Amino acid sequence: MRHLLLFCFVILLASCGVDEAALTRQVGERHLSALLYQPCLAGWGGARLVEVRFVRTKDGLPWGRSPDAWWAKIVGPKGRTGHLAWEANAEGHLLEFFVDEPKAFATEDSVALGGVPAIQQFLVETKDGPAASGCVPTAGVSLMEYWMKRGGAKWAGPEETSQQRVLRIRDRLRYRTIPDTYGFTDGRMALTGAFTEDLARNLYRDANERGVELSVGMSEFTFETMRREITLGRPTLASCVVPVPQKPELTWGHEVVCVGWAVIGGRQYVGVIDNFFPVRNPGAIRWIAEDKFRELVVVAVVRGR
Repeated sequence: MRHLLLFCFVILLASCGVDEAALTRQVGERHLSALLYQPCLAGWGGARLVEVRFVRTKDGLPWGRSPDAWWAKIVGPKGRTGHLAWEANAEGHLLEFFVDEPKAFATEDSVALGGVPAIQQFLVETKDGPAASGCVPTAGVSLMEYWMKRGGAKWAGPEETSQQRVLRIRDRLRYRTIPDTYGFTDGRMALTGAFTEDLARNLYRDANERGVELSVGMSEFTFETMRREITLGRPTLASCVVPVPQKPELTWGHEVVCVGWAVIGGRQYVGVIDNFFPVRNPGAIRWIAEDKFRELVVVAVVRGR
């Protein structure tokens, strides 16, 4: 009799697990269904979720923890892919989403800019060994190159590549290399840390030295300010604390270029170009809940002298 009761208990637990998994997937499917009505997923009818998994942030990270979450891969038409993440709690709020397809649009509830160069971090050989170029200067140069085509042509150096511009700005900053003991880069290179305030100051100085007058402002992040700038056609820089999308068990402090905003289901999301996220289509936007953002830098070319 005791063995029979034990067997029944195991069956009950197993059935509860199945129900929980089904309910979890239902939450993700509801989020995906709602997103299919948004312009960022226009043309993704029939998309589905696969590889749904529970993610908990690795212990001991200096940037703190992200909330426990469910992550799933989105599979869309013609083999297109993306991802979706939602809270692993009773509310199950949408945390972020991404589809690997660049889109520019403007509606009453969302705007996404096109034409922002999507520069990815790259390996830099230093006296201390290989290191990442760093999110701060890399994001800064994406914004710089956007404004080079909008009144700031003199900001570009002659025959200068995007990577050379990143190194130029990087050399102006106070930065430090951080051994990658957590596996962000698979141990191939150290991380590079720098400050948003230092970037804002040195973008202004670098432009001024090359005959371009900038308007630069820095403040605590607010969705309202970011939304105003994007709606006016001006991408911004922002710092945030977010998971690495290809390794969501790792969370870090990050600098990105904000290129979009959206209000979905009464919640606010920021569309960014992520410079440590290899994508098939450069310019594809990662959408992140607005409460992950910390500082905002607003930049615009006043005139080229």
